[in-house]
Amino acid sequence: MSAIIAALGGNASASVGDTVSQAMGLHWESSVVESKNNCNEANAESVAIAVALIDRLNTQISALHELYREIENSDDPKSYFDDESVDELLDANALVRAFEEMLRIQYDSMIRKNGNTNSDAIVTAKKIRRTVAKLRSGVTSLISINNQLKTAKLNDYQPQLEMTSDKIAMLKAATESAASRVH
Repeated sequence: MSAIIAALGGNASASVGDTVSQAMGLHWESSVVESKNNCNEANAESVAIAVALIDRLNTQISALHELYREIENSDDPKSYFDDESVDELLDANALVRAFEEMLRIQYDSMIRKNGNTNSDAIVTAKKIRRTVAKLRSGVTSLISINNQLKTAKLNDYQPQLEMTSDKIAMLKAATESAASRVH
């Protein structure tokens, strides 16, 4: 298993998918925020789950940052980016972006329904959103390194002009003709 796949938790789809299902299981509007005496309060169990989720995401972010430093200091950074690792990075990028969008929608809905932006539930939801943004940034940084390491192969490009002896003779004649008119 490559270092990139290990940093992503072995399988980006499964790892991020599990995190998404945990976050979606929180049902911010109903289980985290309970109305008591017309006052919105956070459900302690759901907030604890959210804090555990943030801790798990922070562990993954730390692994990605460490891998980034390792790749930067490596003598052969290309060795980290095999086809499987790049595919896993692209999957992780798509999943994290989708997760980020789901959290944004959920957060906006919670703000509209509750209005109180200082409640524990809303503060915790904001922390989860920030943490997921950091995760996306870490994945995007690794993709960026891979893109920078890609080199163009000369055989990928077809020559635009083939030089034959006839074309060289025509160019030589045109140059001599233009030079004779200048003087």
